[in-house]
Parts: sequence; structure tokens; C-alpha cells
Amino acid sequence: MTVHTPSAIRLGETMVDLDGLQVTHAGGQSSLSTLEARFLQVLLSGDGATVSHAQLMEDVWAYHPNVRSRASAMLVSRLRRKIEPGQDQPVHLLTVRGVGFRLVGAVACLASGIAPEVGVARALRGRLMGPGAASALAEIRDRADHWLDTVDDLPPDQAAELLLTLGLAERWERTRLPPQQLVLAAERTPDRQVRCGLVQAAAHLVWRDGDPALALRYLQDHLQDDPPRTAAVAAAHGRARILLLDLLATTGRHGEARALAADLRHHAVAWCDPELLGMTAHPLAALAEARGDLEAAAQHLLDGITQLEAANAPIHLAWCLHGLGLVRFRQGHVAEARPLLQQAAAWMTTLSLPLERATVQGGLSLLAAVDGRHDESMAVLDDAVRLASRSQGRRTEATLRIYRGRTHLLAGRPEAATTELLRARHLHDELQQHRVSRRAARYLGAAAHLRGDSTEARRHYDATRDAPGHEAELAEVRTWNRMLDDVDAPVPCDAPEPGLRRMDRVLTRLLAQRREAS
Repeated sequence: MTVHTPSAIRLGETMVDLDGLQVTHAGGQSSLSTLEARFLQVLLSGDGATVSHAQLMEDVWAYHPNVRSRASAMLVSRLRRKIEPGQDQPVHLLTVRGVGFRLVGAVACLASGIAPEVGVARALRGRLMGPGAASALAEIRDRADHWLDTVDDLPPDQAAELLLTLGLAERWERTRLPPQQLVLAAERTPDRQVRCGLVQAAAHLVWRDGDPALALRYLQDHLQDDPPRTAAVAAAHGRARILLLDLLATTGRHGEARALAADLRHHAVAWCDPELLGMTAHPLAALAEARGDLEAAAQHLLDGITQLEAANAPIHLAWCLHGLGLVRFRQGHVAEARPLLQQAAAWMTTLSLPLERATVQGGLSLLAAVDGRHDESMAVLDDAVRLASRSQGRRTEATLRIYRGRTHLLAGRPEAATTELLRARHLHDELQQHRVSRRAARYLGAAAHLRGDSTEARRHYDATRDAPGHEAELAEVRTWNRMLDDVDAPVPCDAPEPGLRRMDRVLTRLLAQRREAS
């Protein structure tokens, strides 16, 4: 069912801005959630006719498995408090018992003074993070050139909205929009909600291009400290700070990250925002992994999955499933990891997110390699690298090349592994991804061992100590080096379990076999 709606509707004396997520009535203003706006949009598409419960489940919740029949009734109750003159005697949002709901008396209009392009951009932006992401991306791609030619003729606040929609779309598909243009638009718009979104989009783009320091500066310079005063601004502000949390966790600033995570969780609870609460799970899990606590990481992700299922946030849900699959793999629970990663890959395919799907495929390739299915692992990686390269995802491509090098090692092809790992390390050094660069050096050392060049192997192992990192990573490096010094010795019981430990043990056995053969 295709849903076409105006940017605003009037219900008696009440004005509902579907794109701006605001309801204006005689008593003042209230905010709409994106789910409530989507519900009204689907009812509007019925032109006053009854829309069935089944149709609402499909178009609003995308038949999500955790949605129950009471979901629409609860949402309708909240909506009536916002749009009806009297909740006990509704005149606009009516229930047809046993069938569904219908919306009557709605007059379609454009929000006052808003250019048509901006209304379309708002509607498409609302679909980018939900089940309609694929079709929304296609429409934005078709309109991108026209919008870029239009922005100079619009007031700064409306131009900012067009650029925000383009900036959010570029997270999935890179075109020609410079991040600095988004930042300039953020500085000119008085709309704080739009400003937060623009800065978040700009930071995401420069981080993907390998400049985490600039991404941090964008976020820290432009996220205001004064508390949000509406739910819509609170949501935009919180999601921009989630990206800041990810950056702090990734760049090793763990103390700041933990403080920000605590503040974000308080923020999410205060604004009754389960999606934001669920989004904190992934960076919190990364912080737990950094200190070697995989059980805590798994629990954070499980909690996040519960919140994101309730919030119907498929993209963030897929990321949590992916993260939990990798944690289970690192714990040695391969049978549990596989369905989680397969479910995450299915979500990314459904949502038409090629770069994200490439990342998940990297995890699936690890499972195949552990089971000895090296050809299958390499085929999955070949497809994933193509997706990452086509989407200009250099960070993802570099990590996938490390996985390819590891698979070559497990298959006994040290020369091919060395070529792949050198390319990966070069990319990661450019992107300042020190942790993964260290991992590339470790496997370059293993490849040198397999070729019988112990001098080069030791040089690579020593290099792993030079890159900055936290204590859990350095302990893993020490354990790895001790294992390679004496491949027949067991892993010291007082050392933390290395990440991807089953892979490390397989490689160790392979090295031992080569030593015996020589």
C-alpha cells in the first residue's frame, strides 16, 4: 500500500503538522511521535474509509513479530488525547469495532509558508529509519539534483530541511553533498531539531571518510548544552549525542563515553523514548568489550533489542542483533551467533542498506571460516567487499579485507593473506583505526611465520604493542605473542580470553603443523 499524504492536516480547530511532528490547538501545542504520524498518514490514505487492523499492522508496524493487537488501540488512545476536542467522545479518529479505524473531517493542507519541496523532504525523511527506507532512498536520489539547485532560493530554515534529508540519505549512499555544507546550514537555521540532525549527518559522513577527530569536533561544537523543551527536539538531540557516544567509545575516550552514556539513559527515560534507550546499547556493549566483559556486553545488547523491538526501530535493532551475534561468537557460542547474524543480514537486505549488509556479511564469513568452509567464507567476503567499495565505505572495506586475510591464513595461503592484510593495514592507518590496524599486524606476523620468516614475524608482533589501545586489547596482544612464541603451550589461564579466540587457536595449530613439517 503506497501512502501519499500532505505535510499537514486540519481537524476542526486543530492543526496537525505531520512532518514537523507538532499538534497545535486552542490549549497550546503537543508533540507527535513518528509512529503516531505514520498511523495518521495511513488513515489519511483511506480518504475517510475504514483501514483494517491488518493493513495498519502492515503499513505502520511492517508486521513486526513483537507487535500485538493492542498496539493500535494504545496508540489511538494517545492520539485522541492530542487531536480530539474530547477523548471520551471522538469525532475525528473513530473505531470501527472488529474491523479497524477511520479518520474523518481531515482537511489536507501545506504547513503555512512551506515550499512543496520541503513538505516532500519531510515526508521522505520520516520514512528513512523505518520499513519504507528503500523506497524513500530511491525517491531522494531522483530528487537530489533538483533540491541542490533549489536550496539557494529558499529561506535558510527551509533550505536546511532539504539538506538534512539529503544528508541523512547520504549515510547510505554517497553522492556529492559536502559535509561542510550541512554544518553551514546548521549554523543558519533557528530550528534546533533540524540543526541537531544536520550536525549528526555531517559528523557521520566525515567519520565514514576516515576523520573521527573532525566528526567529534562537529558534534562537540554544535550540540547545545541547554535542555530540549519539546519531544521532537529531545529526540533529535539524543540521536546526535548517540553518535558522539559511538565516537568516544571508538576512539578510546572511555571515561567520557561512560559519563555520556549515563546521561543519555537518564535523558531517554525522562522523555519516555524507548528507541533512544535501545540505541545506547551498542556503544555500551563496545565499552564492556573494551574492558573484556563479554557477558556485560551481551546483556546490554539483549536489553537494547527488547527496547528497539518495542519502539519498532528496525535499523538499530539489526545493529544490536549483529553486535550480539559477534559477542556470542567471541564467547565461543557459534550455534547461537549464526541465527542472530542471519537475522541482522535479512533486516539489512529488506531495508536496502548495502554498506550495513556488507558489515553483517563479514561476521557470517567468520562463522564459515571457523567451520572450515573457507571457499564459502571467501565468497561471502568477495560480495561484501564489493558492496562496501561501491558504497564508499572505506572503514568497512578495510575490516573486511582483514577477514579475507584471516581466511587465506586458515586455508594455508600465507602469500595471498599478506597481500590482503597489507592493503587492510594501509587503509586502517589512513583512517586512524588503530585497534584494527593492530589486528592486521598480528595476522601479518602469522603469515610471516607460515612463510618461515621469523624475523619479519617478530617485527609485526612488536608493532602491535606500539599502537595506542586500552588494557584489554594490550593483554590480548601479549597472550597472542606468547602463544606464537610457543605454539604447543596452552593459553595462560590468567590471561583474558582473546577476541575471536577460536580463530586464534586454529591459527596456532596451523603454525604448529607447519613447524613440524619443516
